Amino acid sequence: MAMPWTDDKGVDRRDPPAVWIRPLAPVDVAQLVAWDRDPAVARLMGRRFDDVDSAQRWLSAMGPRRGRLAFAIMEGGILRGDVELEHIVWRRGEAELRICLGDPGVWGRGLGTAAMQQVLTSAFGPLRLRRVYLRVAVDNARAVHLYEKCGFVKCGRLASTGRLREFRPVWLMEVSAAAYGAAVGVPSAAAAGAGSTTAE
Repeated sequence: MAMPWTDDKGVDRRDPPAVWIRPLAPVDVAQLVAWDRDPAVARLMGRRFDDVDSAQRWLSAMGPRRGRLAFAIMEGGILRGDVELEHIVWRRGEAELRICLGDPGVWGRGLGTAAMQQVLTSAFGPLRLRRVYLRVAVDNARAVHLYEKCGFVKCGRLASTGRLREFRPVWLMEVSAAAYGAAVGVPSAAAAGAGSTTAE
């Protein structure tokens, strides 16, 4: 898949920005598991993995035809977190987004905003999705603010389930291609979400 700084075939890459995304790789798994065991991260994100093997199985289940895409959030050459598009329904042009900055030391520095904008630009551009939604704990004000800057709006309050089932309620938030384009000042992003979707 083309990144925001590549051409439509994903080649001829210019120098990437300071914060950039790339597909997650097996070499990233050990760090993901370490972050998963950090109480500060788990308090906001819940636990995802039992061990390295379960994380490897999670990564091996990724792929466009499986409705799941996962990316590493990089700052220069350092892995800082990951972002995932899951539950992708190509026919409806929608997906759920999940993002985790695993290093609390980089929170509040704009890395999450930069990564969100890159994955949403790809979602509403090359992937031709029309709607992206997410769930976030109601008291995670930092994350809610980040999502609102990218055009997400609250559309419901839900009981937490899955990996967040032991936590407080969550907001369901969503953004359309048009709303994202308006939020970041890129009108073409709205147009990119129109038309058919693709799993390629």
